[in-house]
Amino acid sequence: MITSDIASYLAAASLGTVGVDIFDTALPESVNNALMVRDYPGDLPSFDHDQDTPALKFPRVQLVARNQDVAAAFASLAAAFDTIHSIKNTTINGTNYLRAVALQDSFY
Repeated sequence: MITSDIASYLAAASLGTVGVDIFDTALPESVNNALMVRDYPGDLPSFDHDQDTPALKFPRVQLVARNQDVAAAFASLAAAFDTIHSIKNTTINGTNYLRAVALQDSFY
């Protein structure tokens, strides 16, 4: 699942620990300072010829930051943004990702 892959990638880049301050899909109410990676509708997959399964998928995720300090929330989003942009021909948890590109910058 892409959310757990991205969460693992962020943790491997020392941006936090999965299950402590990096979460996929849901952000526990008890955590005040954390990043969450959640599913976001992607583009239609690409099919080769008459194949029943897609050759390429174009999933999307959204990053959400919760922090008691707004500046710290934006800093964690910026670090995650830069880290995700480093994904190029990278295998994460057995899935090959050709490229990761942000579609928009952080907002409040």
